[in-house]
Amino acid sequence: MHENMTRNFGWSFLDMGRRMERAYNLSEAILTLFIPVPEPEEEASSLLLLLELADSFITYRSRYRLDPMLALVLDLLLLDEANPRSLAFQLVAISRHMESLPDAKRGVSLSEDRRLILAALTSIRLTDVEAMARQQDGAALETLMKEQLKLLPDLSNAISRHYFNLARRPASRAHTQRAAQWGRAMIFDVSHKTHYSYSQPVAQSQHLIHLSPCPVDRQIIRNHSVIVEPAPAVRYDGVDAFGNPILILDIEVPHQELVLHARSSIETLPRPAFDAGATLAWDRIDDSFRVLDQGLPLDIIQYRCASRLTTASREISAYAKTFFTPGRPILEAAIDLSQRIFTDFKFDAAATDVSTPIEQVFKQKSGVCQDFAHLALTCLRAVRVPGRYVSGYILTRPPPGQQRLQGADASHAWFSVWSPEYGWVDLDPTNGIVAADEHITIAYGRDYDDVSPISGVLLGGGQHTVSVSVDVVPVA
Repeated sequence: MHENMTRNFGWSFLDMGRRMERAYNLSEAILTLFIPVPEPEEEASSLLLLLELADSFITYRSRYRLDPMLALVLDLLLLDEANPRSLAFQLVAISRHMESLPDAKRGVSLSEDRRLILAALTSIRLTDVEAMARQQDGAALETLMKEQLKLLPDLSNAISRHYFNLARRPASRAHTQRAAQWGRAMIFDVSHKTHYSYSQPVAQSQHLIHLSPCPVDRQIIRNHSVIVEPAPAVRYDGVDAFGNPILILDIEVPHQELVLHARSSIETLPRPAFDAGATLAWDRIDDSFRVLDQGLPLDIIQYRCASRLTTASREISAYAKTFFTPGRPILEAAIDLSQRIFTDFKFDAAATDVSTPIEQVFKQKSGVCQDFAHLALTCLRAVRVPGRYVSGYILTRPPPGQQRLQGADASHAWFSVWSPEYGWVDLDPTNGIVAADEHITIAYGRDYDDVSPISGVLLGGGQHTVSVSVDVVPVA
């Protein structure tokens, strides 16, 4: 399967099949080589053969620097979720694919396929490989491998019945219902191409990428791919602590150019109308947390805390309190703040860079969308109202009578504020509006540091230049 294949639902099914095959073959190899238990003089050669079959010999040597031992080999090949060749890694990858598929979270009880992947993962994670290696007859290892060899085909069949049984009645019409309730959907083709040029060869580089759109409310990811040149030796698709899709790359060939081209087809729906004046008073927000049966909502509370880029000075705190007066509704105050930033601050691409502190932005009253989002978040956190940074794109239109210029769009940033009545509501202070169906979300976090599109470390490279080309094209 080519690493630059489009990351759509078809790719998810293909990758799940590949990982089931790897997991099945590894389980079968372990069962064949170690059941019945080999004689002591044969165990070493069996362990070496297993490591070679699993393409993990070098990983074992670099990690343990010991001759192969059964407990250590089983730990590496069964339990180690950081080893791309392990059984646990394959099962976790399958589980993540299943979470991203349509209908993945439908209903209260788990579907058959979700129960099976949970059973397979749980049996691996609860395994005590040291106790297993001490057993003389290998009974526990045999039971575990036979269980996996049964669960994996059952899982494959359950996924087929869930998604490919054409006689089955569609399980969910949630998207259709939302479209009917909220209004007409819009579909965008998004292209984001980044080109790095280095003055000296880069011997090796590792990167963390936030260019994959986040499946938030009112947004459906129809297709997505990220093409990387030169091709990485290791490419890992995962999810960060905030729920954003991430891509981790390890490029091990010398190169003086790096190109990342993210392309997506994304469907958005307009937000339903809301009454900002009917939301809870901002200074009573702690009361809403205390009545929740599930305990404190840490995924919301974390966004009340100041971060490196959103720590308020006395002046900014005083500015925030002119909007958040006692008893004022949360959304009413936040919208007023967003519109005041739009009115009082000037958009000036030359006024700031990524290192400009928020105090300077506030003092000079100019900056770019990232600065305005950070300023709004600094104000929210000064009064302990949950707010998060959102990175993405916005549809731009050329002036009347002019053609749209290819590559002329850019990344955009705004902020989101939370209220008990409506959850997260996105506000765009750069344009003085509530974010709508022409805003496309890529990632969210505490500030820009959490969602930087491309970050990483290089060995070599010297000086570098970077060019970015972005296109957001409405297709429906």
